[in-house]
Amino acid sequence: APGAGSYGGPAARRSPAAGPAGAAAPYGVPTLSLEPSPVGLHRTRGLSYTSRRCATVYGPRQNPHGEAWVVAIFCEGLLGKRPFKIHGSGNDTRDYIHVDAVVRANQLARDSDLCDHLNVGTGRQADTNTIYRLIAERMGKPPEVVHGPDRPGDLRASALDSTKIGEALGWKAEVSLEEGVSGTVDWFLDQERSQEGKNREAPRPRSTAAAQNGYALTASARQASRRHPVARACEGATRGRGTAGRAR
Repeated sequence: APGAGSYGGPAARRSPAAGPAGAAAPYGVPTLSLEPSPVGLHRTRGLSYTSRRCATVYGPRQNPHGEAWVVAIFCEGLLGKRPFKIHGSGNDTRDYIHVDAVVRANQLARDSDLCDHLNVGTGRQADTNTIYRLIAERMGKPPEVVHGPDRPGDLRASALDSTKIGEALGWKAEVSLEEGVSGTVDWFLDQERSQEGKNREAPRPRSTAAAQNGYALTASARQASRRHPVARACEGATRGRGTAGRAR
């Protein structure tokens, strides 16, 4: 599903037809290169397809180790799990779309006979500073953040017009940015609390000396039990049964 990086030029809003794409950002090239394959199969074999060009997807369970997963990166960074910074001034904008809305778009496209390229976004621009502020406020963290140099090739502004998928399939983005970010932050916080609980419940490993002492005590206890008259009688009876069994 090629995203906003698949479009060329500086414009922040794209046509409802989602028509000709030319990657403006380097990270848009690999995904855009996949589009000709289903188009060719449709023309030659009659294969049905829809290509969804998604905006910046975010939500619970997101992997924070990608390039564009800024919401997950900020969540883990504010939890102290990784260093992070905002590239440039933080005024670059993106169209953030919640994963639930993307799943719904995929389901509608799968169940339709439509063969086309469709934008999947909210049409709303939000800058990186705003995203960080929303996450920090939800976590109760200070709003200060480190800024680094700009990254070459990053888009300055991006938002997708999803009129076409709305008209063709009845889709719309039903999760607001504020609601989606709050829910995503809560998920990361729940994961952190769950991990802390597991760490508290996990048994502490004994030191080598303690383990050796424990083994020595256990061995001594076994020797003492063998010296007890009842234990010796049981042991003798067991050996006798074993010998008789072999003799038969």
